[in-house]
Amino acid sequence: MIAANSLKLLELRSTSHKSENECKMLAASESLEGLLALPTEILLSIVKELDCNDIFNLRVTCKLFQTLSRSRHVWTKLFQRYLEESMATPFILPKPLSECSSAEMERIVWTSQASLSMPRSFLTGKPHPLKIPDAVVLDLQIVPGGRWMLAGCSDGSVWWYDLDLCSSLRTSDPAVQPHLLLKLPLPASGEGDGSIYLSIDHTSEELTRNDTEHCKVLEHFNLAIVVDWPSVLDSSPTPIQVWRVNVNHGAETNSPTALQAHQCLSSFFENPIYNIHSVSLHGGHLAYSFRVMQEEITVIVDWRSVNGKKGGSDLDFMGWHLQLAYPMRVFLLPGDQVLLLSSQTAVKHVDLWNWRKSALYTELPPPDLWTLQAGNPSPSWQYELPCWIDNVQDIGPPVKVNNKLQCAIPTTETGVFILSIPDGSRDLSSDSITARHVHKEHLYFPMCGSFGFRYCLTFGVRSHWKLIPYEDTQTSQRNTESLTGIKPNNAYRPADIPRRVLLDQYSNRVVVRMSGSSASYNGSDFSHSFLVEDLIPSLP
Repeated sequence: MIAANSLKLLELRSTSHKSENECKMLAASESLEGLLALPTEILLSIVKELDCNDIFNLRVTCKLFQTLSRSRHVWTKLFQRYLEESMATPFILPKPLSECSSAEMERIVWTSQASLSMPRSFLTGKPHPLKIPDAVVLDLQIVPGGRWMLAGCSDGSVWWYDLDLCSSLRTSDPAVQPHLLLKLPLPASGEGDGSIYLSIDHTSEELTRNDTEHCKVLEHFNLAIVVDWPSVLDSSPTPIQVWRVNVNHGAETNSPTALQAHQCLSSFFENPIYNIHSVSLHGGHLAYSFRVMQEEITVIVDWRSVNGKKGGSDLDFMGWHLQLAYPMRVFLLPGDQVLLLSSQTAVKHVDLWNWRKSALYTELPPPDLWTLQAGNPSPSWQYELPCWIDNVQDIGPPVKVNNKLQCAIPTTETGVFILSIPDGSRDLSSDSITARHVHKEHLYFPMCGSFGFRYCLTFGVRSHWKLIPYEDTQTSQRNTESLTGIKPNNAYRPADIPRRVLLDQYSNRVVVRMSGSSASYNGSDFSHSFLVEDLIPSLP
């Protein structure tokens, strides 16, 4: 009682409108012995050193520790500790840290540490129509933090959705309709359906240099857009743009309200004969892969220096070129590193390249590139997998945890590996990079899924969802069994089954893109609706 009153006394003393008499009344109490007789400041210091689960266990022992366990000082300290140990950084907060209440801080910490679960009603709500007029949605991306989703369309347009509205309303209310963000120019013919690729950068140094901690409120991010028009339409070059996108806030509430395409930072063009299929943006560089003349090329350009230029015609269109023999998924990383992944059955390894050292820096386009390629450059690091990678498009971008970039690699027969790369180092040693086998069970060829650094979510051929945490083998197996077999009450029709799973590793929000018989593009089904779910555990 004395410590509980002391805590209330401290709160009253920090509040100017409380009277001195009220403080004196709370200060009067009976003497206690042992731990409970310690000053409140010491007890708070002790509680701050506990782990999350220990604090929840302490909360149910008595009213004193229940009060102490709800202190904002406790949860702020835990948040800062976990930021350095096990949370994705820079962590995206819903509002400034100074404005977060004790309950909000507690939920953020608990969500980042607790085992997640899927409710029995998982993804049984009414899908939200994409409602994009006169275009087919080809690429969906969740903006880190889970609040916004971007949709790239076949006509070169990019739209945004507020997922908070989608998650709470679960209807076709006009509030969840798409909003046009920007649109790239059409080819010279004035019409055409192309392929579009989006890449979001919110972690590079130029976007986080003003952040004093490992967390921030998302105020802006950079967005790369590539629209690959079919060469059969005309000879129009492939437009590539980098935009600064702002998060607008309401004047009265200061809460996020909308996305705005603030400024086009760079606009350039590539050779129209290239079939670009993977794009990655980080800082001042953009990487993209394409296939031409049976060869796979990954190009890294400084998007500022190529602004306004055309690849294949401007001699000062310079870039770093890596010539490989297999289709790649590309991830541009800090420290001049690029991670290349492939789903081809002949490729059973993961490659990490220092592109500034190993790639050929030239303005010459293929096939002239082949004649100048000096020797056979080798990657900075290579890891041989026991089998090939399963659906490389389901792999999420690497995230930074404890100053290391973590990337989950699913395989066809041997489960999941976590690739761990030191952040920002240009001279990596083979000993500093690791590949941990975090889930050793067969994934049984899921139809779609998403693989994060803590867990993966997959949809199987029997219309079952599976949530797999990455822990030790016994724990992972036990948790997986309790989550396997969750099937919607109204089984999906063949024309409306999930085709793509998007996972935000900061908020644990899931977006599932559905496929419908009414949406067809070049002979393939693409989603015409989507569902939103939040994998958030209940607080103890």
